[in-house]
Amino acid sequence: MSEPYDRNEALDDNVGAPIDPPGLLASPNDTLHLGQSLLRQSIDQLERLCHEYHQIHLLLGRMGEQVQQHEAQASQRLREAMSWLARARTDAAEDPKARGDAEHGLSLRVQTMGHFSVRCGDCELDLGSSKKGRAALRYLLACSGGRAAKEVLLELLWPEEDTDRTRHKLHIAVSTLRQALHEAIGAACGQQGLKVEPDLLANCILFEEEEYCLHPAIHIDLDVDEFVAHFQTAEQMERERRAEEAMQEYQAAMVLYQGDFLAEDLYADWTVAPRARLEEMYLTLLGRLALHYQEKGFYTESIACCRQILVRDSFREDAYRHLMRCYSRMGRRNEALLEYARCEKVLQRELGVRPMRETVDLYDRIAREADV
Repeated sequence: MSEPYDRNEALDDNVGAPIDPPGLLASPNDTLHLGQSLLRQSIDQLERLCHEYHQIHLLLGRMGEQVQQHEAQASQRLREAMSWLARARTDAAEDPKARGDAEHGLSLRVQTMGHFSVRCGDCELDLGSSKKGRAALRYLLACSGGRAAKEVLLELLWPEEDTDRTRHKLHIAVSTLRQALHEAIGAACGQQGLKVEPDLLANCILFEEEEYCLHPAIHIDLDVDEFVAHFQTAEQMERERRAEEAMQEYQAAMVLYQGDFLAEDLYADWTVAPRARLEEMYLTLLGRLALHYQEKGFYTESIACCRQILVRDSFREDAYRHLMRCYSRMGRRNEALLEYARCEKVLQRELGVRPMRETVDLYDRIAREADV
């Protein structure tokens, strides 16, 4: 017969023995099952995260495509508008009624990229003391085809003021500008022996049917029109595989780009879109010239183009890659590696990203002293 159970004795026997909390000391099989369960849960959670990441990636991709489509459409509309403006100016120049008698008409050369200036022959014209008058002239010459409604100018020049109060201001500004042009054109023509109709001098800016416009006998040669014409001609030549001729057109366009479009109106809404478009065209032609020079072995010229690109857009990795290749092929490997370091530093500091795989691979090949 078994001995009777003594509870106190059992407690005494276990005094000082460690107590196993439930679930901490389990059998090997239980531990294995628990680990497998936790692993399955982790895998399930990871799969859900991957699925969510994939969905977000797809969504961002679709959004990016939509943004690119909108940008492409906007760029196309802007190109069409600028092309139309160039054609309109050309048609106006060829229309005898618009230009007037060549013997008594007047041709003005207008620079809008860089320092704004209006030249009559070899003389730069003094545009007078009215700041608003000069701004109105810039709009007339560069953005409106030579005509602008009075209400449009009032809104552009005094956007925060009541039009009833600003009409007189506009009248004074244009009158001051008209008088300044009268004197400046008259002096320039006198110095160069050019004949011009007195009516043109007195009425170089007209007011007709609530619109301000240039006198029809004044012909405007606009740098923007020439720049766009050279750029578009170059693109057409590239499509026709006439590379050398295309590069000549790009070079002609590059010479014309002397700085930002209408920098005097840097924060005016009406200058933002054309300025951005012209700058993008400029950076594009620089990139194509840089690649052309690099392929021809004109490394110094290619480097100069890349430097101009990076002055305006320090995030353009293609420019850094051109520099790396040029320096490497010139035997200046350390400078090539230094360009990568500059690229990496700028991208990390400003955007928090690393260079593209293409740029990293190029760096690796140069570091191994492989041909690039």
